[in-house]
Amino acid sequence: MLPSRLSNALAPLTLCLLLVTAPAWGEVTRWTSDALPLGAGLKLQPSSSGEEDIELVAAQEGESEADPELEAERHAEAEAEGAGELAGELDPKEHLAAPLDLERLRGQFDIPIDLEPEVEDYIRFFQTRGRAHFVKWLGRSSRYLPMMQAALEEAGLPRDMVYLSMIESGFSPQAYSRARAAGLWQFIEATGKRYGLRVDFWVDERRDPERSTRAAIAFLGALYAEFGDWRLAWAAYNAGPGRIRRALANDGVESFWQIARGGYLRRETQHYVPKLMAAAIVSKNLEEFGISPAEIAAAEALEYEEVEAHEAIELETVARAAGVPVERVRELNPALKRWCLPPAARANALYGIKIPKGSAERFAQSYPKLASSNRLTFKLHRVAKGDTLSQIGKRYGSAVEAIMRMNELRDSRRLRLGAELVVPVPRGGGAERLALAAQRQGFRAAPTSEEIPASPRVAGQLAGTTKRVNEGGRVKVIYAVAAGDSLWTIAQRFGVTVDQLVGWNALRSRRAVLSIGRELSLYPAGEAGGS
Repeated sequence: MLPSRLSNALAPLTLCLLLVTAPAWGEVTRWTSDALPLGAGLKLQPSSSGEEDIELVAAQEGESEADPELEAERHAEAEAEGAGELAGELDPKEHLAAPLDLERLRGQFDIPIDLEPEVEDYIRFFQTRGRAHFVKWLGRSSRYLPMMQAALEEAGLPRDMVYLSMIESGFSPQAYSRARAAGLWQFIEATGKRYGLRVDFWVDERRDPERSTRAAIAFLGALYAEFGDWRLAWAAYNAGPGRIRRALANDGVESFWQIARGGYLRRETQHYVPKLMAAAIVSKNLEEFGISPAEIAAAEALEYEEVEAHEAIELETVARAAGVPVERVRELNPALKRWCLPPAARANALYGIKIPKGSAERFAQSYPKLASSNRLTFKLHRVAKGDTLSQIGKRYGSAVEAIMRMNELRDSRRLRLGAELVVPVPRGGGAERLALAAQRQGFRAAPTSEEIPASPRVAGQLAGTTKRVNEGGRVKVIYAVAAGDSLWTIAQRFGVTVDQLVGWNALRSRRAVLSIGRELSLYPAGEAGGS
């Protein structure tokens, strides 16, 4: 069994469904960097029926089905949680390395290294139960270590500080935590902005490898200047400097280890510094700890050239000009949240964008011809009663699929009354081209006959539309799922059971995810022919 200091920390890993909130903008048609994120997700809700432990509730804007990007973030989050959150207990004999020589280890690093029991526990974890995750992190490290270490050295900070990024994000720019921290260095939005990172509807520079690294260097440098010890600076990076200040204000408390063992920190922060040290030790001594280089799939190094393109240009246009897949452009520019460059307050402003190394010359030749006919403007539309996406698209000369892609909507059939949508409008026409580009990224519009005009929620009732038809002498109700619905709430409304809903609609289980606008067939009790 693990020592008590880690037995609680190695709890089962749970993958949280991400909540993405809707914005509130003024009535404008062009924006600077003050816009807010837009979108929707799933939420977990305790069951009020006693029939199920958890209900999956239909989301606000049609993200009910698993969204590929959210799924990727969810998996990245799980990996970034690291050893202290993964399930399992370790046998103390599962220590695969020979006795550790502290002085030899310290000679390998320019950061402090301690061999406290908590550090050895994490070394053992990375060798065994956490090995698969750790090997993934090592594979990604080859992409970012050269850039990070060069930036740290230039700033006069220890090069081995890169291992903080390793335990924060697993070297994934897409990592996103339950605390809504994002990127390689896991900045929350407020701290990221304080250190110069842009975070808005269009861009999230917390995911930009270079910019977030510079911000992390500034933040860590400030913490070290205050506390004078890297262990304390790391703990403050995780828990906030205020918590460390309060702990140090206690008589006789001077070191991280005193704080960690004195009950002043949350479990996560207690294990943060040991986890960092263990990750560093194992990374530089792989074979000694039983990890073969053959296990590691090294990611390609980041090789790119930076070019300038006009604001509000589609990424497809940039990719065509460079002669590369658009997915490669997105990969090199993870800070871009939309499929276009952000608009600017100044018309014809230029935006720096990375393209694969060796493609800049072709881009310079092709881009001027393509740019003139592939620019976008943007309109802000507040959804009114009776609106459908197809009507909105026609009004502005856009395409349903393009509106879906811009606003991360996965279902075109239903809109939330009062929601604010950013509508991309091609200059000089070209809505069909926008639609095709969005379709290539998996955005598909439902037939207009299936669209449900936006309508207000009626107090005490579900907002979904209902149709009744006579089917062989009994009444069949066709109900369109609304935001907030679950199988249990629908069953309660119509006086049927969850099991009946599952059977009538060939659902996979009682916990099936409901898409907003999906039509469910049911036969209410109390109506002619109900069963």
